[in-house]
Amino acid sequence: MAITNKTLSLITQMGLVVDDHVDAVTGALTARWSQVWHEISDEWVNAATAIQAMGAEATPAQILRLNQVTRALQVTADKLEELSDEVAQMIADPLERVVNYTAEVTGDVVASQMPVSMSFTRASDQAMSAIVARTMGNITSSLAPLVADSIVAMKASLLRGIAAGWHPDRAAREMVKRSRSAFNGGLSRAMTIARTEMLDAHRAVQTENDTVIGWKWFAHLDAHVCPSCAAMHGEQFDTDVPGPEDHPNGRCARIPVTKTWKDLGFDIEEPPDEWETVWDWMDRAPNEVVSALGPERVMMLNDGTINVADMSTYRENTEWRGSYQATPLSDLRKKAEA
Repeated sequence: MAITNKTLSLITQMGLVVDDHVDAVTGALTARWSQVWHEISDEWVNAATAIQAMGAEATPAQILRLNQVTRALQVTADKLEELSDEVAQMIADPLERVVNYTAEVTGDVVASQMPVSMSFTRASDQAMSAIVARTMGNITSSLAPLVADSIVAMKASLLRGIAAGWHPDRAAREMVKRSRSAFNGGLSRAMTIARTEMLDAHRAVQTENDTVIGWKWFAHLDAHVCPSCAAMHGEQFDTDVPGPEDHPNGRCARIPVTKTWKDLGFDIEEPPDEWETVWDWMDRAPNEVVSALGPERVMMLNDGTINVADMSTYRENTEWRGSYQATPLSDLRKKAEA
């Protein structure tokens, strides 16, 4: 293996293409959610108006028994069920395109690490089908609580007290506004699921190659990188380790690591990787580093009171996969003071 500038360029270009596919899906989800809200918004206006007419003494139980409220909730639940089914359908074709594209370009990424021009067999159809099936299963199971959670949030938006002294019309508008915000919480969840699962599938394909023995965590070291991703940049893992398990919506990539030139039968001295470390980045773009990591983290790194690895902490998530996230500054301060 010899990660070259060409390797990094291919990984960056591949990331841009995959992001375009993901952005198209999230854009379609946003448009569909907006359309559905337009279809049900009158129900929520009627519910809010009816609640206001009951007066300030109405109890939560009385509010939830209102015909207008029960109708708004039922219509919304039905529409959310339809949306949940549509999300999976909207992701399926783009997901297959991402997996196929990644399989094609990964051969070039592997070849870029070789001392001579070589071609490599792409991931098998069976392996890619398994990745697609696993991803669609994850998407379906992750979307399962969406309807119930959204309805709970929308009920809360109706029951939340309105500021005293407001005109009923204004109070009703505020209630509808809160209900729409709760409804769009389902969109936020669906977008996060779509983006993260599609990227995870893209990453999984990259190690489906006989020459690949592992992968390296690649973060985009710029003003927008999170401290956790910067800390994980350059860490190497075996092929059977999933990842990069960065935070939801994360943009980190995996770079396939090939066997050594010697193991591949080349009697040639292998050059070092053309790889920028976090410390290299700190020397190259100090202002960018402060913007991304914050002045306090940078100070502790320079003082040696924390290590780069300390900026990332793995957190379990019982509702989804775990992920590496930024270690809170309070925890870093304690380590620095120890």
